[in-house]
Amino acid sequence: MGNIELKWSDIPLFKGLSSAEIVQVICAGKVLKLQAGEYVFRAGDEGNEMYVIISGSVRVETLIGGSRQELARFNTGQIFGEIAFVANVLRTADIIAIEELEILEISEPFFQELTLKLPQTAAEILVNLSKTLCERLANTTRSWIDSEYENILILFQTLALETELNSVFDKFSTALVKALPRIGAVEIFVEGNHFLWTSPGFEPCHLDFDFLEKQHELLVDETNFMTINPIEIKGRSTGYLLIFQEPGRPFSAKELDLLTKVTTQLGLVVDRMLLNEETKVLATIDPLTGLNNRYNFTKEMAKEINRARRFGLPLSLLMGDLDHFKKVNDTYGHLAGDETLRKVAALICESVRNIDIACRYGGEEFAVLLPMIDQAGALKIAERLRQNIEELKIEFNELVIEITISIGVATYQRESAARFFERADQAAYQSKIEGRNRVSVAK
Repeated sequence: MGNIELKWSDIPLFKGLSSAEIVQVICAGKVLKLQAGEYVFRAGDEGNEMYVIISGSVRVETLIGGSRQELARFNTGQIFGEIAFVANVLRTADIIAIEELEILEISEPFFQELTLKLPQTAAEILVNLSKTLCERLANTTRSWIDSEYENILILFQTLALETELNSVFDKFSTALVKALPRIGAVEIFVEGNHFLWTSPGFEPCHLDFDFLEKQHELLVDETNFMTINPIEIKGRSTGYLLIFQEPGRPFSAKELDLLTKVTTQLGLVVDRMLLNEETKVLATIDPLTGLNNRYNFTKEMAKEINRARRFGLPLSLLMGDLDHFKKVNDTYGHLAGDETLRKVAALICESVRNIDIACRYGGEEFAVLLPMIDQAGALKIAERLRQNIEELKIEFNELVIEITISIGVATYQRESAARFFERADQAAYQSKIEGRNRVSVAK
């Protein structure tokens, strides 16, 4: 498999990945060789793998209306088996080698490990899988679309775990228009957020959201060129899916039935996405300050340490402890203390870069991880942060509260995460014993 990244770099599955990421994915897979007529898998098999064709071709067969039909053929560079793999369902068709075949097998355990170690790479592959499905929807038979639509929507539901809501809608809308090519536009309203996908040459009308909230069932307007489908979550209408049809071609009963089912599935997607976002916030964010919590910060620090170690990149850590914070609580009350923590957290975010990772580590302790920053750069950032907090005026119930911070700076030295953190914490303590409101460098 020499020069493997050159051979595979144009494959759609790996679009957007670096050569190093491509090599890692391919080398972790398993190469299989089959003869003409051999089955890669059969309908009803477990869908724990997906495949990329290295050389040769396969055909897809399934039973439709009691007869066996060929649905599609896949050639070198194409992928197959991805629907069952992503949606965690059984295979729905047979895949048979047309000629001597060499394929790369990517297993579910490997992909789960990839998701943990390289989440961005895994997310990129999922997006590429979604695009592949959209392209195939436009080229397969309608019976195949009808039989596979629920599984395909499960893919969008899975993508919702890792993707922004509008991006999910983008993929959903594209796939829907591919499945029903006469559709002119798709509009989605979800709890006040509006998303629009328009086919070339069509001008969708825009309805007021207040009007939409009055609709409680599937409606077809008097011209039969538009449907309004409520998106329901647990029996509550949370949004609406508007479908605009090509003028002069009213919806068929079959299309309306499919759109009703699609809207139900979209509700599940939205529900899962919103629930996942709520869970993610609870699991990773400090509710008082909005910064990363200790648990998530520890996870992110492990990732950055691994990256710094592998590529020899600089990495620095700031540990800060507010000075005399107990006095703020004792003098002004705990509500004033909470407001102080919120304002300091906001100022920390303003004082560092977007790629830096800020955390409320506990009580009045804060931590900031600085990727790609050496000791000299970290000292400048720490001093700027110290000065900004010293100048901060916190207004609370007609009072003005002032606060300072003692900061410790440590730069990574190919040590354990615990030792790295300990050195920064010791430096912060050194700032305390030397008089507070200062920056100290770890030894």
